[in-house]
Amino acid sequence: MSMIDIYRNNIAKKKGELAKLSNDKAKESGKTPALNTKIMSAQRTISSTKSQSTVKSKIGEIQRAQKSLADIDKKIADIDKKIAKNILRFHPKKKNYDKKKNG
Repeated sequence: MSMIDIYRNNIAKKKGELAKLSNDKAKESGKTPALNTKIMSAQRTISSTKSQSTVKSKIGEIQRAQKSLADIDKKIADIDKKIAKNILRFHPKKKNYDKKKNG
């Protein structure tokens, strides 16, 4: 296998990794609207009810949803960090490929 083939394979691998990470980020981001809706619904219920047990239950629901949102934010930050690392590793591989390809 020639060096250019090795560089080409490395580039393809890095592009695949970046695509997977972007997909993972989109999946995590897609969970946010449902949780925000859940929080707003619970807040509306709290404002319209007089039952203390319902209020307590809805506060717990809001706290769980907020924790889930914080977890999602952390996952997204981790994915962004991985994307940045992969991009930093990708550029030298692309540069080497271009050098070999152009002679």
